Amino acid sequence: LPVTYEKEVCGLLTVGERRNPLRQPFSDDDLEVCEGIANQLAPVLSRPLKERVREDRLLEVVVESLPDLIFQMRSPLTIILGNCELMSRVQDFATPEQTKRFVRTVENSAKKLHRSLETLSSFHSSVIPPRKEKIYDLDK
Repeated sequence: LPVTYEKEVCGLLTVGERRNPLRQPFSDDDLEVCEGIANQLAPVLSRPLKERVREDRLLEVVVESLPDLIFQMRSPLTIILGNCELMSRVQDFATPEQTKRFVRTVENSAKKLHRSLETLSSFHSSVIPPRKEKIYDLDK
């Protein structure tokens, strides 16, 4: 008997002995009881499937966003490193205004990098840890 929830099959309910040659067909009352059981099981069985779909979609969003996030982090880091190298080369003869400009550029880039890291941190906290599959042996 298929177990359906919101027009989707989420399980199968089998009732009866496995190989009993004396088995009789189910009566209408028996089928009605089985359908009642299946209807009560359906929401419980469908919950893990819905959670898995939600988790998989969230993971897709994170994976799709990763290249952009890496670019957002790499760009300010390159600017920071470049300005630090430039400041070390010109520190003896740079004007105070040039030094301030270098420092402002480094500071602005560091803030952008910080925002990108905060975004990455929020992605990390929103990702659900990998699930462990549980297998139940109903024959025991």
